[in-house]
Amino acid sequence: MPFEIDGQGSSHSQISRMVGIRDHLRESPSDRQAYAELKLRLEMENRTGIAEYLEAKAPFLDGLYNKSQASG
Repeated sequence: MPFEIDGQGSSHSQISRMVGIRDHLRESPSDRQAYAELKLRLEMENRTGIAEYLEAKAPFLDGLYNKSQASG
């Protein structure tokens, strides 16, 4: 059974972004709750698959990343 592994170094911009968002969510209960509610709502509303879900939550994640950079 073949499989692929996609490894990225810690300097990869997406890794830095994900870690920034993760750290911000750990520090902000209100943003953590808002993100959880958004994910549940998007899951219920999703009609076309993962691409729709990811596109819909992108603006929220962008905002979290911006907050993480402002407080970091």
